[in-house]
Amino acid sequence: MTNRVLIVDDDPDIHAFIRHDLNKSSFEVHSALTTEETIQLLGQYSFTFALVDIFMGEQESSNQVIHFLKQDLAGENQNLPMAIMSARMDDSYGRKLYLKGPTVFST
Repeated sequence: MTNRVLIVDDDPDIHAFIRHDLNKSSFEVHSALTTEETIQLLGQYSFTFALVDIFMGEQESSNQVIHFLKQDLAGENQNLPMAIMSARMDDSYGRKLYLKGPTVFST
């Protein structure tokens, strides 16, 4: 199995920063700037891990991605481990995400 990592963030600089390190470690890295792109990629590939920004612009959040992953449409990605990233994350929000079902690590 290919070690595929999905980076979900609305900031292209974050993608470049994370991608740089992951490419050195021989991961196949995919990037999504929107939840729509994320859901499309989750439908196309099986991922080993995802790094997901919790707040993506005005109207988007990682909640939409988590909701998709709980559906049968997520296929092999249904139990995808994720690290939720944000400059605005706090422990109480991390606990709420944990209770939503997927394996989540807040950073």
